Amino acid sequence: MKYIFLISPNNSGTTIASQFITSKLEKCYLPPKGNHEGLKFKKIWRTVNKAKKWNPDVPINYELAKEIWEKRALKSQCTSFFEASPPNLCHLEQIIREFNNCTIIFWISNPYLYIGSCVNRYGKKEFHNAVSNATNRWIKRATIQRQNHFILPKASQLNYEDFCKEPDEYLKKKIGSILELQERPGRITGKKTTKIPTVMNMTPKSLAFLGKSGLSIINQKLQENEEIIDYFNYQIVSSSEANSILESNRYQAEAGAQDRLEYEENAMKRNAKNLINSVH
Repeated sequence: MKYIFLISPNNSGTTIASQFITSKLEKCYLPPKGNHEGLKFKKIWRTVNKAKKWNPDVPINYELAKEIWEKRALKSQCTSFFEASPPNLCHLEQIIREFNNCTIIFWISNPYLYIGSCVNRYGKKEFHNAVSNATNRWIKRATIQRQNHFILPKASQLNYEDFCKEPDEYLKKKIGSILELQERPGRITGKKTTKIPTVMNMTPKSLAFLGKSGLSIINQKLQENEEIIDYFNYQIVSSSEANSILESNRYQAEAGAQDRLEYEENAMKRNAKNLINSVH
């Protein structure tokens, strides 16, 4: 069985990337669990320490995973398995030890996409605290990804933004030879939450969701960590630059603004509920 690992932080566009890449491969199994996460199969997920899944010193049971993954792939008459579970980011050395001759592909997205997506999807705290915490996580996980590059300097390094521009050509250039990509155009089914059937850079939506206040928090922290921004060739986006991006992407701008409105409404409901509970 050939194993292909897409090593990436969470909320970085890997769901779409996984669909697109595997659509161009022959007999490659893509896990249906979560956002195509092989670790989410029940028997495996039960063994994962959820509180410490990002801790490289707490190993993942890849021996069990390998056993289940191979059975799943063979049952579907596949000869390769595509794995993109985000916690793999912190367990690269263990993966290298336990999967002989596997293919490693590194992936990352800009901080604004990651932060906006995380806060919108998981944020339960006050908005500014949620943005601050998500920014710290991007910096930490981008730093881990940089360390991974040093461990495997010859592995392919891909990014979300260039992929979104010309996905077929980009993949052909970056990984066409190591994965034997087919000439046919790639395709996606889209995420359950958006159901967008084409590859599209969703950063404008995140920028609209974050707004001026969110952008200010992020930029302050990124300015204190410019070396990691520079390493991945990203730029800090000013308010005026964000406005220009949103002006040229009205559909995403409106969608992001609507998400922010719903976020604030939900926050008000939580605060009201907490106030009522404190009285009683």
